[in-house]
Amino acid sequence: MRRCIFSESKEHLLFGVPQKLQRRAARIYPATILATIMAVSGCATSGKPDEEHEKTAICKGAEFEWNVLTRWRLTVLDKAKIVEPGSKMVADSTPFKPRTAKATPAKGKLTQKTVFANLEKHLGKTLATPGTSTTSEKRIMGARFPKRGQGVYFRGVKQVSGTYIFTCLNKTKQTKGSVFTWETQSSTTGLADCMLGSAGNSTSELSRMAIARRCPEGTPARAILDD
Repeated sequence: MRRCIFSESKEHLLFGVPQKLQRRAARIYPATILATIMAVSGCATSGKPDEEHEKTAICKGAEFEWNVLTRWRLTVLDKAKIVEPGSKMVADSTPFKPRTAKATPAKGKLTQKTVFANLEKHLGKTLATPGTSTTSEKRIMGARFPKRGQGVYFRGVKQVSGTYIFTCLNKTKQTKGSVFTWETQSSTTGLADCMLGSAGNSTSELSRMAIARRCPEGTPARAILDD
């Protein structure tokens, strides 16, 4: 089956997600699917703290040492839905294993704000702020199927997790902790069709994760998992 790349317009958007709200989106979808936006949540940005000043206020010569990994994580995953020819599938946008961005321990002058500011500097990425839940990734979309299909709607982000060591000059004070967050610009939306194989589905890591968890055994889409 031929694949096509959908471009943004005023009425037709990539599975309900404007590209201007997220730089990275799943762009390759079955040619039989046309998604239209139902509702889109707004986005907000905030200023970054003066991280160097805050570190100095805690102790002299303060430094962070990071050991973090980045990997894809599903944030929204619907159950597979049978859609009849000409019908529209409306996504439930069900949160998948919700987690909240946080750093621990963060007490006294060593706040989560300071930890996250240094991690952003270390990675060169904009991260979800402390207290933000992955449920904030929920979006509502609709897709019309010209042919019978079995759709699975999903969203995901690049998760950042690991540990840190905060040390003062001459190791007069040391704090060890952990962190969980995600790259806010990595938000990716997709729609898998269990009734199609690799010719009609994206073979991205997120798509494979969605297919593995939601497409029934024996459906064509699961053949992608063996590639």
